[in-house]
Amino acid sequence: MNVEEGIKKLIQKTFDIRKGEFKIAFLLQASIFLIIATLLIVKPIVNALFINRFGVESLPQAYVVLAVIAILISTVYSVTLKRLKLITVILRTLTISAIALIAFGVLLYFQFNVGWVIYLFYIWTSIFAVLSASQFWILANVVFNVREAKRIFSFIGIGAISGGILGGYLTSIIVSFVGTEPLLFIAAFLLILCIPINLMIWKKSASKYNLFKRKKRISIISDNPVKSILKSKLLTYLAAILGMSVLVAKLVEYQFSDIASSYITNPEDLAQFFAFWSSNFNLISLIVQLLVTRWVVGNYGVGKSLLILPLGIAFGAIITFTFPELWAVVILKALDGSLKQSVNKSAVELLGLPIPFEIKKRTKTFIDVVVDSVATGIAGFILIFIINGLDLGAEVVSLAIFILSGVWIWLVSKVRKEYLNSFQLLNRSKKEEKATLKLNKSKTVFDSFQKIVSSNKIPQILFLLEQLKHTPDPRFQKHLIPLIHHEDKVVAAKAIKILRYYKEPIIETQAIHELLKSEDEHIRVEAFIYLLKFANDGKQFLIEKYLNNTDEYISSSALLALVENSKSSFTIRNLSLIQTKLAKKTEVIENTKDEDLRQFLQIITIKIRALLQQNEDLETLELYFTHENPIVVKQAIVSAAFTLHERFINPFIDLLGNKIYRNEAKNALSQYGFLMIDELGKKIRTNEIPQNSLHFIPSVLELFENQKAVNELFKLLDHEDLAVRLESIRSLNKIHSNFPTLNIRKRDVVDKINTECKIYLQTLNMMHTQVLVSFHKKDKKALPNISLEESRKSLMKLLESRMESHLERIFGLLGLTYPPEEMSKAYEAIQSEHADMRIYAIEYLDNLLEGNLKRLLIPIVEISILDSISEEILHDLDLKVMGEYECFKLILNQNDTKLKLAVIFLIGQLKDPRYKALLKDLLLDKNLKIRDYANNALMQLES
Repeated sequence: MNVEEGIKKLIQKTFDIRKGEFKIAFLLQASIFLIIATLLIVKPIVNALFINRFGVESLPQAYVVLAVIAILISTVYSVTLKRLKLITVILRTLTISAIALIAFGVLLYFQFNVGWVIYLFYIWTSIFAVLSASQFWILANVVFNVREAKRIFSFIGIGAISGGILGGYLTSIIVSFVGTEPLLFIAAFLLILCIPINLMIWKKSASKYNLFKRKKRISIISDNPVKSILKSKLLTYLAAILGMSVLVAKLVEYQFSDIASSYITNPEDLAQFFAFWSSNFNLISLIVQLLVTRWVVGNYGVGKSLLILPLGIAFGAIITFTFPELWAVVILKALDGSLKQSVNKSAVELLGLPIPFEIKKRTKTFIDVVVDSVATGIAGFILIFIINGLDLGAEVVSLAIFILSGVWIWLVSKVRKEYLNSFQLLNRSKKEEKATLKLNKSKTVFDSFQKIVSSNKIPQILFLLEQLKHTPDPRFQKHLIPLIHHEDKVVAAKAIKILRYYKEPIIETQAIHELLKSEDEHIRVEAFIYLLKFANDGKQFLIEKYLNNTDEYISSSALLALVENSKSSFTIRNLSLIQTKLAKKTEVIENTKDEDLRQFLQIITIKIRALLQQNEDLETLELYFTHENPIVVKQAIVSAAFTLHERFINPFIDLLGNKIYRNEAKNALSQYGFLMIDELGKKIRTNEIPQNSLHFIPSVLELFENQKAVNELFKLLDHEDLAVRLESIRSLNKIHSNFPTLNIRKRDVVDKINTECKIYLQTLNMMHTQVLVSFHKKDKKALPNISLEESRKSLMKLLESRMESHLERIFGLLGLTYPPEEMSKAYEAIQSEHADMRIYAIEYLDNLLEGNLKRLLIPIVEISILDSISEEILHDLDLKVMGEYECFKLILNQNDTKLKLAVIFLIGQLKDPRYKALLKDLLLDKNLKIRDYANNALMQLES
């Protein structure tokens, strides 16, 4: 083994980087190294130039301007990410940034309009810092999934720290020799180097994912992050603490800049000072992270660890207040810079443990961008008030830092209680949850965790295990060991899965081998993956031993485990072995007479093919959609959805029409992420969705629970299919009940209600016409096949059904402007057989509704409870009694296929030549069935 291979093996073992991941991880590390190095070259320079040109007293206004621009840019950036490929956005950002640096360097060198250039340069640098880091981590999250990220990001993060150290020291060393402008060209060159590196990352890894997979992994600001934050006390306090840390950091930055600039007046010397200490702070942060963080967080817990940063800053603020000198403010800045990215960061990550992962994902970008920007703006306003408004000195800023640190400490005390409560609540029954919480302060979070595990409450244990999957803290490790033998198989499998996320093995080898004999497939799979991870040089022996096991259940589970463990880095040898074994499993499926074994092997091979995702595997998965065994079909749907492949979209839509697989098909389509909303909308508008599936599209859109889904559902309110309109209203009501802050324009809803009311009254008039005609022609003799009377009754029944549907849609629309639960109860009361309930509902609506809605709706509701309709009622409603010809003409001009067919059939029975013109117009209708019915009816009229 040469030195290079030895180093590579050491890195792989230290950071748990697996085969096939090293090159991509190294490229990502190089990319973030160059980005942060660029930032640490540019930031000290622009800070020094800004302070030298405008004075430190202009920083507060710049903070406010920066906050506003940052929010606007982030909003535009989120929209851009939805519309363009991620790599396109990254390359354009890097190219524009490199050009901007060169432009700023040239303009500053020739002293062109220096004031505006420096101000723009300062704002641009801050925006670049947010965008460049953000898009890098977005790309990293596209390349690696959540579990891979937990293993690899610590290795990639070394690149960021190294870039911070090198960039600052480089600037501090050479700025005095070459000046500031040449350093900007060096920074631009570093950014240009990022372009081919990012292209290589994309081609080697990210490009293999289809559009749906890439977009799903991109974290953007969700539609309703504020509500998600406010619904959780813990998340609210967490956001407040993070906001407070940014606010205090900005005041510390101002204080640091103010005192430093009073001692160092030369801009190049000031840039050198800022760069030197920025690198020092990064170096101190790295040392604290490696040597102190784990010990502090491990021994003192989350609550006390979170206190270290604000207490340290408060201490530094007292020193700076007492001694407003350079050495004092360096200590203050060092405490903020070194502790924030080490002890505090680890404690904050652990603090999020009780918060469901999906909620954290939904709110993370909002907290990172909006909360950060708002805090920066508030810091600017505080400084404007202190410096410009009250005309006070820098000492008062130290006092403000001390006071805000006190508020920060208070927030930590509140969040600590809420953190422990979150764990204790998991161990309470529903009855206990309603009681007032009494926190036992002597208990730690680990005591609470142990109590939940001992309680044997499966839902709570599974929730905790799910959280640990995303944050596998070593201190929980010993509590997980008993769970691998838990009576609940899901708990046992999850516990084994989490234990393999740790760097060192903790389960005895013999115990794992015993677990491989478990009757549960998931336990066998997780146990084998655990063995593979910690087998080191004995991996190939284990693979051959278990893949060749005579027990099909054990060998098949081992095969699935091998594929799952190797999915990011298939070697040619392993891939060939897997395909050979898969072919043999297929032979067993075809030949075995054991139905249980056949079903088991079909499910295993389906899961394996979904992981392999070769063309033949995808084709086989699709074939399973028509399998005779519903259990096998459902597994095929779930596994196909995992691939997020475009080829499965149409089959999933088709499966919506099958009641047995409808729920699985809905969930499968929802897995594709927000892009599926546009995809379904496009297919609806181009009539690509089968009729038996069309009615269930609104319930699919409902699952997305975002503004985009609301907008698409609102478009469906104009769909020609009445059932689609009704289902869209139902879905909108469900989303509105769960997410009332999503935007639904009341004016648009009222317009829809008006339309539905007009159609209802029109249908009522048609119904009355048919009743009158039926009454006058009652004495007519029956036709040979189907009587005219029966044909008319069929039409009347359909009209009555349409009126009921219109009424339900009206109340559904009312639920979008008034409380949906109340409108649902009112509709149920209107439909009730009890007269007093119907009267009560009318009274309730009479008091609730206002203006035009009241004048329009109350008469309709009153009519809906009557047994018959008279001409007097039509007259009161300003409805003109129409003849049968006018009635038929009106129906045939509507977009209601069933009503049209009923009328055409009735016309054929009437054999009245007056209707020939109406039928001839339908011979060119786009609907084949209507054309056929019209042609048959014409033949009846002419016979």
